[in-house]
Amino acid sequence: METENIAPLLWCLDFAIVPHYPVDYFLPGIFTDDENALGGGDPGWVWHREKQSDGTYRYYAWTVEDTSYLDPCEGEYDEATVKYHVRRALENFRQAHPERNAEVDEVIAKYAL
Repeated sequence: METENIAPLLWCLDFAIVPHYPVDYFLPGIFTDDENALGGGDPGWVWHREKQSDGTYRYYAWTVEDTSYLDPCEGEYDEATVKYHVRRALENFRQAHPERNAEVDEVIAKYAL
């Protein structure tokens, strides 16, 4: 698992898993090849994945530097790193919103987190 420069990924996660949307509202944008899936939003964040020639995926997160104050404001990650941090974000969400346990469990199973 890569650990360098995870700040852009964490920034994106902070806005992707929020109580006013379904838990997986933004997750298809990073875990599927659906070009219509939302992969970003306000305040200036985007994430996506790209299939590599060996069949694995690389994941990319980008933030608007003027908003996030991150430098560098983008990062590249392997699948293990992304899944680890998404799972942690979901577990934190679960603690804050225990009434949504079933929804969190569905998302964890759906994306094998």
